Amino acid sequence: YGQHPKVVALTYRAMVSSHLGHLDRGARAQDEALDYARTLGHPFTTAVNLGIAAAMAPVLRDPSEAQDLCDELLALTATHDFGFWRLQAMVIKGRLLVERGAVDEGMTLLHEGVDALGEQGGSSDGSLHLAEACLASGAIEAGLGVVRGVRAYMAEIHEGMPDNPTGMAAPHAATV
Repeated sequence: YGQHPKVVALTYRAMVSSHLGHLDRGARAQDEALDYARTLGHPFTTAVNLGIAAAMAPVLRDPSEAQDLCDELLALTATHDFGFWRLQAMVIKGRLLVERGAVDEGMTLLHEGVDALGEQGGSSDGSLHLAEACLASGAIEAGLGVVRGVRAYMAEIHEGMPDNPTGMAAPHAATV
């Protein structure tokens, strides 16, 4: 399940460049990473890179490319047993569908992906995508409920740790 180091390095370059505001550099690095990953014949490297590229595509490019990347990742994960990346693709695609007005289809994908990620122990994985989709679709209270749940989960797992990054105790976490 390891990834090819060149693809990982290019993917990190894409993320760092985009976070620093160099979107063109980030897009070029991501393109290079995707192109190289697809030539390797190593499905896991390709899956990881597709998942990250799909998450970054709305920032680096247009959302339709993100949906194409999600579809490619879903096809790849249908052939190989990469459950986490299948669920990530569902979450990202669900959010994109909601943003494009396909609220019912998008929310179904989001809920299915987020619920399955939660069952695997990743309670916050995808939840903020779900919260943003709820807010974008006008379901304000549902979105705030998701955020409260994530905050409570984060506070609970960090409570009692010497460097509690949430800075709050679990009972106070649910007050958004």
